[in-house]
Amino acid sequence: MMIEQRDLQIIYTYEKSVARHPGCVSYDGKRFIPHDPAFNYSFYARKCAQYLTFGKQVDQVINGDSVPISHSVLVRPNTPALLQSLGFADLPMLHTYRHLRDELHPKSDANSHWHGLTGEQVKAIPELLETPVIVMESLNGSGAIVCVLDIYDQDRAPIILPFKKSGQGFYQGQEILSNFILSIYGKSGIEQYIQRAIDQQKLLYVDQEKIRGFASLSLLQLLGTFANPAPSIALSSQASQSFYRPTSRQELAEAINDKSLNRVGQDKKSLLREQRKNR
Repeated sequence: MMIEQRDLQIIYTYEKSVARHPGCVSYDGKRFIPHDPAFNYSFYARKCAQYLTFGKQVDQVINGDSVPISHSVLVRPNTPALLQSLGFADLPMLHTYRHLRDELHPKSDANSHWHGLTGEQVKAIPELLETPVIVMESLNGSGAIVCVLDIYDQDRAPIILPFKKSGQGFYQGQEILSNFILSIYGKSGIEQYIQRAIDQQKLLYVDQEKIRGFASLSLLQLLGTFANPAPSIALSSQASQSFYRPTSRQELAEAINDKSLNRVGQDKKSLLREQRKNR
C-alpha cells in the first residue's frame, strides 16, 4: 500500500507538537520517511488530525488569545474504545478553556489550581486517554471516573484525569451531552491513592504492562507481583455483570493472573490493531 506524504506530514506534525522522540515518522528536509512500512499510517494520520485540532485550542490558551473561558474545548470527538468497553457511552469529551488556562499556568502556592503542565503534555491527552494505566471510580463520592495516564508532571507525579460520565458541556453555542473532563493534573501520593482505591473496591481497569514501567516498587507490591504477565484486565461490573471485582490486594493479584476472567480483549494494543485493520 502506498503511504501518502500528506499522511506522514500530519503524523510528523503531531509527534513534533507533543515532543515525541523518536516518532514513527522522520523528515530529511525533502521527504517524510516512515519507520515501519507495515504500520497503518493512513488510519493513524486521521487520528493525529483530530489530536492536532485539540492542540490548536491549547495553543490559543498558551498564546493568550481571546476565548470565552467558560466555554468548552473539544478534547476528543468520541470516547476511546477502551473506556467504551468498560460501559461508558461513546460521547464527545469536553473540557473548559478556564481549566486549560489554569492547568497550563506555572505551579504556585498562590493558587492550587495552577498545575504547571506543558503544552506538549496537554496536547498528548487525547491519545493518552486511549491507553490509560488505570481507570477507577473517584474516591470523593462525586461519581466521577478517574484515568491515571502514562505521563508525569514536572514534579514526577503521574497525571490523572477525572471526568464526569454523561455530563453536560457547553460547546459551539449549545449544551450537549459529553464525558466531561473535570481537571488534568499531577497526583502526588499515587501509591496511597491507589491503595485507597483497592480498599474501597474502586478499580475498574489496570494495564499490567504499563503499571510495571509506571509504578514504583511499593505500588507494584500494592497491586500484587505478577510473575507470569497476563493481558490487562477489566475489573468492573459496568461493562458486564460477569466482571469480577476484587476486594483485597491478594484478590486483585489473583484476578490479574487468572486467565479465565473477562478482559478488555488482549490489551489496548490489540484493540488498536483491530481498528487499523477495519479502517
